[in-house]
Amino acid sequence: MTSLLCAKIVEVPNVRDLVTQLGLFAVTVTVGILMYQLIFIQLFYFLIVRKNPFKFYLGVLPASVTAFAVQSS
Repeated sequence: MTSLLCAKIVEVPNVRDLVTQLGLFAVTVTVGILMYQLIFIQLFYFLIVRKNPFKFYLGVLPASVTAFAVQSS
């Protein structure tokens, strides 16, 4: 039993174009998420709370580092 994705990849005549398109898609998604996290969230925080969002993140940083350091898998 083969997966539908594998069957479609085998049908593609030029795998290089497929990998290029998937890479561009991954870059586009990554840039969009970074823009959302680094620009829009900060802007919304500033517009709603009227405080510097970076001071908030500096205050939360020790707890975040601790949480990532002791996370269980």
